[in-house]
Amino acid sequence: MVRPFLLSLALLSGSFPIVSLSAEQLTVLAIEYPPYTSAKALAGGTAFDLLREQLSASGLEVRPQFVPPARASYYLERGQWCASFYPPAVMQTNIEIHRLSEQGVRLGLFRRQQPEAFSWQRLAELDGRRVAILRRSGTHSLLLDQLREAGLVPVFTESVLQGFRMLSERRVDLVFGDQLSGQHAIREAGLDGSQFQFSEAALLTVPLQIFINSDCPPARVAAEHLTAFRLSEQETPAAGTAD
Repeated sequence: MVRPFLLSLALLSGSFPIVSLSAEQLTVLAIEYPPYTSAKALAGGTAFDLLREQLSASGLEVRPQFVPPARASYYLERGQWCASFYPPAVMQTNIEIHRLSEQGVRLGLFRRQQPEAFSWQRLAELDGRRVAILRRSGTHSLLLDQLREAGLVPVFTESVLQGFRMLSERRVDLVFGDQLSGQHAIREAGLDGSQFQFSEAALLTVPLQIFINSDCPPARVAAEHLTAFRLSEQETPAAGTAD
């Protein structure tokens, strides 16, 4: 799902905009994408909860750094980050991906409520529709290519909330996202959830994952512990399984 839908700026080098006070701090770059990542959440959102749980034995202090999508892209493109829930546009050899959950985030489209089910056999059936999507969102160039090739018109936003306000005002026809974050944005905007409809068809399903910059010392520590946590989960027998 997104896994929308899904972090870091801290290094001991002056070339980084945020300087970690100690090697025990891991600054994680994120955008506002509740409930997964949100500056309004006490601990930063459910994705940060998972990350802290899986790094509990590492000695690292996870520090969320929330920025708009354009700023996140700026830091990522210049290598000015340690870990990120916002995906880099280009995967390089120093970037590792670590999955935090086996459950995927199903990404689709919202529209204003209509009597019939919201589905399609071919995405081109939505030709000409304007779709609100986070700036350089998600799985990004491939997704944007898919939308454009089907004749949809991307309209870039800084938040899912902004997308739903535009949909409510009929400035766009669709909003790209996942059902959970969409419902959260609708409530936050003070809109009536019954006015919107999530697609039965999915554009893609993505895992909840974090991107690690191995050039950053605290991030390398995080990567080791995330790998160990995942291996320990795989080695743990399922409940009720005999030895």
